[in-house]
Amino acid sequence: MTVISNDVAAAGLTGSFVAGATALQLRSIGAQLTRGVQIKNPSTNAGTLYVGFASTVTAGTSTAATDGFQIEPGEKALIPIDNTDKIWLIASQASTYVSFLAV
Repeated sequence: MTVISNDVAAAGLTGSFVAGATALQLRSIGAQLTRGVQIKNPSTNAGTLYVGFASTVTAGTSTAATDGFQIEPGEKALIPIDNTDKIWLIASQASTYVSFLAV
């Protein structure tokens, strides 16, 4: 893993939204980051989240080239990245709640 910056983040960004069967950008208006994004799939969800880096990300299909990284209910993932607009999410079920922290 490459560290984007050793500087302390001056500010952060938090948010939440509902994901479903259509891929969505984490934020369509990008925010420059120094650390990355932590994405959480709350344990109250029934659906699995899939994280990718293009609008073609898929949710658990048999196409390994487009399937996103799985985040099961109750799990979270830290993604070192420099901008929020590079992350795309899709869910295995409609109305899957997503929360994130970006710094």
